[in-house]
Amino acid sequence: MEKVKRRERDANFELLRIISMFMIVLWHVICTMGGYSRTSGTIHFVFIALMCTILVHVNSFVLVTGYFSSHKKSTWKKALSLIGQMWFYKVVIAVISAVITKDMTPFQIYQELMPLDLIRNYWFIDVYVLLLFFMPYINILISRINQKQYRQLLVTSFLLLSVIPFITSQAMVAHSGYDIVQFVFLYLVGAYLMKYPIEKNEHFKNVSKNKIQIFTILIFVTCVVFQVSLYYLSVNLLATWNPFLVDMGEAINSNNLLVGIFTYNSPLVLIQSVAYFMFFRTLTIKSKVINKIASLTFGVYLIHENFYFRNYFMYLPFDKKPYAKDSTMILYVIGVSLAIFVGCLIIEAIRKLLAKICKYIKPLQSMKKRAIDYIEAI
Repeated sequence: MEKVKRRERDANFELLRIISMFMIVLWHVICTMGGYSRTSGTIHFVFIALMCTILVHVNSFVLVTGYFSSHKKSTWKKALSLIGQMWFYKVVIAVISAVITKDMTPFQIYQELMPLDLIRNYWFIDVYVLLLFFMPYINILISRINQKQYRQLLVTSFLLLSVIPFITSQAMVAHSGYDIVQFVFLYLVGAYLMKYPIEKNEHFKNVSKNKIQIFTILIFVTCVVFQVSLYYLSVNLLATWNPFLVDMGEAINSNNLLVGIFTYNSPLVLIQSVAYFMFFRTLTIKSKVINKIASLTFGVYLIHENFYFRNYFMYLPFDKKPYAKDSTMILYVIGVSLAIFVGCLIIEAIRKLLAKICKYIKPLQSMKKRAIDYIEAI
């Protein structure tokens, strides 16, 4: 019997995943190595512009999830898979850390044995897993409301969960985009873009793909310019002696990255994230290499954001002190980010290879089947 060829997966969103994950690594390196807090002048401006550019990283992952998962009825297997992958790295890195540093208490070991750790590790995974469990019920809502109701829901959510928190410094809805509320909203936006494609919109149906790409790039760049401008406006307001202007500066931004323009639920960041997503949606790319690398990106997050790996191992080969005040600092930070990103990709590739070998171990497969049968029975 002739073997049916498997259709090659489009790589446009896989490329988005790779770039977004590198953005996450770069963001963490900038914040850890002082690109935001220890620089001044032109170097500081470059880092602020870079941070405003890459802040779409987390939002883009949730938008992609909504775009591809709005038709699914069950997601618990994916949730368990993510928890298992996270738990693997938590335990392995904790064991290595305990052996090398000999500085772990029994309670810390107990924490690492728990699949979910809401205190120190993987805030994104904790919230994302919650989203996966709520997803089937959200999908029922998506399937039953009409386009007008859906649009009203998104506009209302945008005003209540983004605009008002932004102008009230998160006083009304203090979540800054780090919780399930933000993820559900982004999921709904991604699902809307799948259910009602932009090319079927009466305003865009006669617009070419190239023009849509230019339009999304312009929106993206405009949002970055506005964010950078707001940041420097806040700096100037904070430098005044007028209490009212100082309070305004604090409202726009402060040293706390969870307030002001550097928040995932900022209106500018949300608009920028959708433009970023829509640009990749218009691309047509075929690449097995991109697809392969993209399948490893989730491991990059789990490794480099692990509490012990981040605090005891990841930055040891690099100088964390204020090492430069010129353009070499920018190159250094990007170089460190690339080294961490590629290193984590290699580690995740090794883990996947070991997981593939484990598929041939019958006792392990038997245990896995019993666990799945038990959960499905529930």
